[in-house]
Amino acid sequence: NGCNAVTIALDRFEREIIMKHVILIDSSPSINGALAHLLEQYGYQCTVFGDPDMAFQYLQTEQCDIIIAQNNLAFGNGLEMLSHVRAAYPQICCILLVEEMTEIIQSLSRNAGIHHVFEKPVETFHLIQVMEAQTFRIRLSALPDVTHINQKSLNKCTNKCGSTSTAEIH
Repeated sequence: NGCNAVTIALDRFEREIIMKHVILIDSSPSINGALAHLLEQYGYQCTVFGDPDMAFQYLQTEQCDIIIAQNNLAFGNGLEMLSHVRAAYPQICCILLVEEMTEIIQSLSRNAGIHHVFEKPVETFHLIQVMEAQTFRIRLSALPDVTHINQKSLNKCTNKCGSTSTAEIH
């Protein structure tokens, strides 16, 4: 029945929201390592690359939620790579890290559909907030049948199905 479908969708949604996979792209192994270590403390699974082409190839077989790329890479351009990612995988959140924020970078990023551009050094708290909000938004949009449920209909479904799980969806 419909209640079981809602319960299954919510259970799957809760499981998936916890599983957050990030691809980090920076030419510096020490920067990649430090950022990966930091993000892992917040529950992110990180895969690191120094070469944007290798990261793009990886995306052809593996899924991720977020890509964080440095703009100036030894083997390419982060902005260019992220624009290719946005075209091929629009569900992935793309974050660009730049040495200096310029109007040109802002304009190119906006035109490429990059979600966020941060000037380095980045405040960890702000980066994590943006990543969490974007991951939640992407996951929520993947469940269109659930997003319109209000608390009253969910309670009615819970009472009818005998389930004890509750949720609040706004």
